[in-house]
Amino acid sequence: MHARVITALLEPGKLDEGIQLFRQVLLPTTRQHEGFHSTLVLTDPLGNKGVAITLWETEAHLKAPEPLTFRQHITAQFEHNLSRKLDIADYEVALEEIPQGSRARYARVMIGHTQAGQLDEAVRLVGEVFVPAFKKQKGFQGLLFLVDPKTNKCLSISVWETEAEMKGHESSGQHGEQLAKGAHLMVEPHQIVEQRQYYEVAVLA
Repeated sequence: MHARVITALLEPGKLDEGIQLFRQVLLPTTRQHEGFHSTLVLTDPLGNKGVAITLWETEAHLKAPEPLTFRQHITAQFEHNLSRKLDIADYEVALEEIPQGSRARYARVMIGHTQAGQLDEAVRLVGEVFVPAFKKQKGFQGLLFLVDPKTNKCLSISVWETEAEMKGHESSGQHGEQLAKGAHLMVEPHQIVEQRQYYEVAVLA
């Protein structure tokens, strides 16, 4: 499976309008495209930021002319509300552990880079160690792990039922213990997570 991640920074006060456009126009049309699997939309109201993640069965479906043309059409409709050009990146879906009917309302996105040749081991560690441990945590609703083999970049997107449960997991110290198990795989062992971001879940479908 493959994923497209579109990050938008919007003008102040335009985030709700952008989410409405996605729900009413972009999502219904995208669902009609062959190979579409699911979507996750995250928002940061304070930062006027939105992240739309669409999952596709194959890379060919992801890069088909129709999805590209439609994306360009939507961009043209909404570009006057953007504070800068859309950031678009494609990934392979290494793990997709978000069940149907999830009650996720909040998300934590962690970004990092593995050392060369260590990406597969990182995926194994997340699937065999991190996910089982996460499933024991109250409020955990699922995890999406995206990778770019060309750059060894990893995106870990965990979704939670409440903000308190999401951040409580970190403050308990258990999360740090889990991350430490993968430190030797990363480019910066002392900075396992290069970026950590928090969002609200606006769309999960």
